[in-house]
Amino acid sequence: MALTVDNRNMFSNIDEINSDRATWNFQAKVIRLWQVNDFNRVNVPFSIEMVLMDSDGAKIHATIKKTLIYKFKHELIEGKVYSFENLGVAANTGAYRTTHHPYKLNFQFGSLVQRLSNCDILKSPFTFVPIADILGGCYDTDFLLDVIGFLTEIGQERGITNQNGSTTKLNVIALEADGHKLQCTLFGPYVDELNTFVGAGDLTNAVVIVQLAKAKIFQVIDWEIVDKIHIQNCMNCSVLIFNPTCDESVALRASLNGSDENPSPLTFTQVSTESSVQPLDEFLHITPRITLQGLKDATTESSHVVAATVKRTLNPNSYWYTSCLCGKAVVPDSKMWYCEKCNRHVSKVVPRFCVKVRVMDDTDSAIFVIFDKEASSIFNMSCADMVRNGENDVGERIVPPEIDETLIDQTWLFKVEAKPFQNPRFEQSFCVRKICTDEGIIKQFKDKWDNEDAVYLKNTNEGGSLSTLLEKGKDDYVVGSSNVLSEEFENFSGDSDKSKGLIVERSTVDVSQDLMIKFSSAVVNLGDDFDNTPLCIKPNTSSKVKHISSAAVVNPNTVVDGVKPIQPDDNAKPINSVGSVNRINSAGAAKSQQSAAVIDDLSQTASASVRPS
Repeated sequence: MALTVDNRNMFSNIDEINSDRATWNFQAKVIRLWQVNDFNRVNVPFSIEMVLMDSDGAKIHATIKKTLIYKFKHELIEGKVYSFENLGVAANTGAYRTTHHPYKLNFQFGSLVQRLSNCDILKSPFTFVPIADILGGCYDTDFLLDVIGFLTEIGQERGITNQNGSTTKLNVIALEADGHKLQCTLFGPYVDELNTFVGAGDLTNAVVIVQLAKAKIFQVIDWEIVDKIHIQNCMNCSVLIFNPTCDESVALRASLNGSDENPSPLTFTQVSTESSVQPLDEFLHITPRITLQGLKDATTESSHVVAATVKRTLNPNSYWYTSCLCGKAVVPDSKMWYCEKCNRHVSKVVPRFCVKVRVMDDTDSAIFVIFDKEASSIFNMSCADMVRNGENDVGERIVPPEIDETLIDQTWLFKVEAKPFQNPRFEQSFCVRKICTDEGIIKQFKDKWDNEDAVYLKNTNEGGSLSTLLEKGKDDYVVGSSNVLSEEFENFSGDSDKSKGLIVERSTVDVSQDLMIKFSSAVVNLGDDFDNTPLCIKPNTSSKVKHISSAAVVNPNTVVDGVKPIQPDDNAKPINSVGSVNRINSAGAAKSQQSAAVIDDLSQTASASVRPS
């Protein structure tokens, strides 16, 4: 018997009776709704996830699989109440469970969803876990949790490099409640939300709720193993709420010393953000090295380190911009400043650096953009101070000399972001994330890569051609030339422990491979003078080439010591690799010449003077 939409305590019924039933009907409020993208294809949805709450405050997780997203995604809105029919039931498992319910719901093709506009569920959507319980280690980290506390610390934003080379923003905040403090790590768009809130400037006794956060335990080795627990957001699933107006927030403010109308202020501090990764490791070992040419040819979004020299400043008259406190540029509007990111007019603005420079290395040149954090560190002053230094006695703006004096002809290590660029109308520019000016690290970087480049070139040359060993002889003929001297060809094509030699213009070059093995069994047909009998050259370790006096001239019509003269024939067939005239090319391989040239060279050789070695 199906449950009616009026039934109360419905999620509890799933747990108590008929948990193996095929479908369920109920009414509930969608308190959280988000989309999960495909892991391999970021922009392709994999599923839609949601958390439902009934009139008693009981919660259950529900999933719309990929093939049904088109059917239901336009019917569901977060915060609204619906009646659901014909939903399937499955076990609730995994390390990122949004509810403690033992089951979860799955939408099916025959599921029905109807919005109940005249109905609302006023229960709180939060189930807060005390910070003391989280720090005590008694909370099951397989379940996501809700946390509320005062914002007492904010770290400094930085970027981390992912396995695919892309960069993700990261920042750390600290939440405090009942005397206990818990750190929360924020990633990606959640860092932007934090910056927007900080830019508004309302940080006094700020209350923050992190809904559906993941608790994690890290082991820190510092003479002993210590378990450190903190929370972090889950991408797309978690919700960050600043200064909420819910009952829990009001009660937390009232818990401070003093009245609810005038609570005692909390001490706000900066979280220590000293990176555990040292600059030496980050620039030499962790981040991959690249050249400017390779940076321009990059086809994926990634971070790299490049050694380059600053040649000139491209925007000396516009090296700064007016920024909101959130860090984004503002535009003048209605005699005020409008921040597109904060989506409102703001009254507090500050100048920030945005310096464009032309840099060069051995491969190419490129445009680098240095923003406020790195520029302030290089100039050793804030952008506001630099702007003040750029005004003369009459109030006119000039280019501060510190810019060129500090930047020009400096060779530094730049950690930059590479992104695919497909607009040929403009020159690509690259955002600088970090700059290393330490001379010791720069020297180690150059030494490391100079040594590796040298080893690479050495290995390349050793595997190259004979021409890398003897440039002089690269255009000389190996055979068919009067410059080739003859030596005793012992072990003509057999194995030998002796090094083989190639004689070119009275110079001997060691060759590590006996090329004659390839030709020892080749068949050559020289025409009718050999009675149409193929001549087969076979190895003979005991044979020797007889030396002929240098004064002797070989007569083509005379048989010398049994050597039959070679009679060229116009009908001679082309000779393959055995009789080919070979040149030494850059790869060390012999190129075959045309058969006519071969016969001509062989005829010249027969009439040439030959001297003994």
